[in-house]
Amino acid sequence: MTIETSEVEELGEAADAAVPDDHHEEDHLDHPTPKQYWLIALALGLITAVEIAVPSIDALDGPVGVSLLFILGGIKFGMVVALFMHLKFEKPLYKMLFLVGLAGAMAMFIVVLLTFQAI
Repeated sequence: MTIETSEVEELGEAADAAVPDDHHEEDHLDHPTPKQYWLIALALGLITAVEIAVPSIDALDGPVGVSLLFILGGIKFGMVVALFMHLKFEKPLYKMLFLVGLAGAMAMFIVVLLTFQAI
């Protein structure tokens, strides 16, 4: 089975027609550059190194260490969602949909924990 050039052109035109007119390259000019992505990855790696070191530091034993780990995990989560998932650069509707889904997942997690009397 061979694909003729005209068939490929028709597929390309159909794909172009499927893209909404309000979705242009100009909408995505604010995205990080490759250098910025490497800096973000470096920051995530450093935060991970701190997270790995926290349990071995006696002064951070107990609730202080756990709180610090939650805070660092939240920072990493926010960076990944905003920058690598490009949520920072999307329309407010997409941000709201993500947050509603996140809140629903957290609520379900709490319900399950309460059901099994884990908290």
